[in-house]
Amino acid sequence: VKTAAGGSARLITESNVIIVLPPNSLHEVAPPATTSGGERQHKVKLIYGDATVMTQNGRAQIQTVAASATLDANSEAFVSVSDKRTEVRTDRGSATVATADGQSFALNPLQKARISEGRPVELDQVLPAPRLMEPVNNKTFVYQANLTVNLQWEKIPGAVQYLVQVSGSAFFVASFMAFGVSKLVLP
Repeated sequence: VKTAAGGSARLITESNVIIVLPPNSLHEVAPPATTSGGERQHKVKLIYGDATVMTQNGRAQIQTVAASATLDANSEAFVSVSDKRTEVRTDRGSATVATADGQSFALNPLQKARISEGRPVELDQVLPAPRLMEPVNNKTFVYQANLTVNLQWEKIPGAVQYLVQVSGSAFFVASFMAFGVSKLVLP
């Protein structure tokens, strides 16, 4: 599956593994395989770009040139590949990562691993995503001149900046804008 600059894809497997492919990515999706334990596991090979993978009942494996990440059931991970570097971040659940040079380690919720050829693996904790409080998620607004929309989300201790994304498309491909917010105005 190749997504162009203005395209994206969302793949849903029969075991409810959801794979979200943003613009400018190239992926190979293989038929599910049965593991030695008898469970079905879906496999995605990320050639370049990004992917978000969400599992429910089954497991999923994401491969890159530098590493392979196996997501456990009920997990969500973000994987990115660029210039011989792979980044794996678990947002929910856990994953086991194996590098091309034979290292293997577990990633727990809210951990990130950066894998670069010939360098030690870098592990970091990441902050959770803030919960949107206002407006409700997926709220639609009709554009009008001078329209003001107030955004409110829960404060995350340790956060120094928030990334706000606005789009006219649920897949964030049409009229996409992103901007950083470093100063919060609290009521």
